[in-house]
Amino acid sequence: MRVTVSIVWLCSLALQCAVSNAQSVEQVRRRIDVQGVEREYLLLVPTSASADPRALVFNFHGSGGTPERQLATSGFDRVAAKYGFLAVLPQGAYTNSRSSRSWNADLDPTGVDDVALVRAIIEEVRRDYRVDPSQVYSTGFSGGARMTSMLACQLSDELAAVAPVAGIQFSEQCHPSRPLPVLTFHGKADRVNHYVPNDDSAPYWVSAVEESVRHWVEADRCNSATLQQRRLTPTVTHRVWDGCANGASVEFYLIDDGGHTWPGSALVASSERSGATNQELDASELIWRFFSRHRLAAPD
Repeated sequence: MRVTVSIVWLCSLALQCAVSNAQSVEQVRRRIDVQGVEREYLLLVPTSASADPRALVFNFHGSGGTPERQLATSGFDRVAAKYGFLAVLPQGAYTNSRSSRSWNADLDPTGVDDVALVRAIIEEVRRDYRVDPSQVYSTGFSGGARMTSMLACQLSDELAAVAPVAGIQFSEQCHPSRPLPVLTFHGKADRVNHYVPNDDSAPYWVSAVEESVRHWVEADRCNSATLQQRRLTPTVTHRVWDGCANGASVEFYLIDDGGHTWPGSALVASSERSGATNQELDASELIWRFFSRHRLAAPD
C-alpha cells in the first residue's frame, strides 16, 4: 500500500489558530492511499503529551461534513489536549444520493472501503507515534455515528469502545467478535435520525434508537437486572447497563428535547432541522471518560 503524507497547518481562521494554540494541539492534514483511492484525515497531536503510549480516538463527521466542521462541533482539540490522546478526524468520500462526503456505513460493495481506511490509518499512526494498542476508540456524529456503529461490528478486534452520537444502529449483519463497550447520546426531538423511524425517515435509518441500544445490550451479554436509570436533569436521563461480559458496559444519555446535535457543542444549532443543542452535558468530556475506563484485552 502506497502512503503519501502532506503536513499542512489548518489555521485558516484566526479564531481556529487561537483555539488550537491555547489548547496546545498540533493539527496535521494527511493523505493516505487506500486500495488505490487517495483519502485524507486530520490528525490532532497534543504537544504537551508525554512520550508514553497514547490512546488513539477516531471522530467521524456527519454526512456532507468535514473534519474541520466536526472538530468545531465536538471541541475535540480541547479534550485531546487536556487528556493527551491522539485524535483522527477522517474525511468521508462515499457518494450517495444525499452527499459526496459520506461514509460507507452499509458496506456497499461498489463504494469506498471505509473499514480498510480505518485499518490503514491505525497502522500509519502506530508507525509514527507511540500508540497504546489497547486504547483505540471511535466516536462520530450522525452519519459518523452510523459509521462508528458499523466499525463496532467490523473492528471489535481493534476497538476498545465506541460512542456514536445521534446515530446509533445495530444492523442485521452485525456480529462483533467480542463484547464491546458502547456509549450513546440521542434526543427524542431528533428530526433527522428519528428516535422512532417513521414514514419521513431516510432509507438508511431502519432501527429505533431504543431497539439499537437493546441489541447492543444483548450482544454484550449484559444482565438486564443491572440496569441503573437516573434522571440527571429535567430533560436528561442516564441509563447504564453494567454486569456485561468481559467487563463491557452500555450507557445511554436520553435527551427529551434534544435535536440532531452534539450535546455541549459550542456550535449551538438553531435551525428548524437541527433542533435544540443540550448544554447540560459535555458529550466530548463524557465520551473520553467512558473510553478511559475501557481497554482492549490482549488476546490469549
